[in-house]
Amino acid sequence: MALILALETSADICAAAFVRDGAVLGARRLPMTRGHAEALVPMVQDIAGVAGVSLSDIEIIGVTRGPGSFTGVRTGIAAARGFALAAGATAVGVSSLAAVACAAAREIECPTTILCVLDTRRTDYFAQLFDENGDASMPPNVMEAAEIFELIGAKEPVLVGNA
Repeated sequence: MALILALETSADICAAAFVRDGAVLGARRLPMTRGHAEALVPMVQDIAGVAGVSLSDIEIIGVTRGPGSFTGVRTGIAAARGFALAAGATAVGVSSLAAVACAAAREIECPTTILCVLDTRRTDYFAQLFDENGDASMPPNVMEAAEIFELIGAKEPVLVGNA
């Protein structure tokens, strides 16, 4: 199966992982609001060494494409593009909201609606509803707190995200 490199730079972390056949070969995450550009490539190189994989063997690169920090998103996409060009790999953008919701859907024991809410670092929030499988049931939105509380009252979802 394909060697996958997963990158996350859209939030207040810088994270990377190598995955093959559903098994995580190596992963790291560092909490940070700034400095993703300086941390990401050395992190990937370190994980590759620990996991015993060659960067030239990467076949797929998954990278969060937002919503999130503009600079962080731009850093992740640029790094993914660079790794993809060097390895001849395919780069795939993944919604930050969907990534969080899918991870939560795997952990939740009872089927329910999932509301992912991410901090915009302003006075509003990125929000999106997902079903129990992690599939989007509404488009992503930028919402005020009052609108999110209305969604919570109407849908009674499990809340996930950093906000």
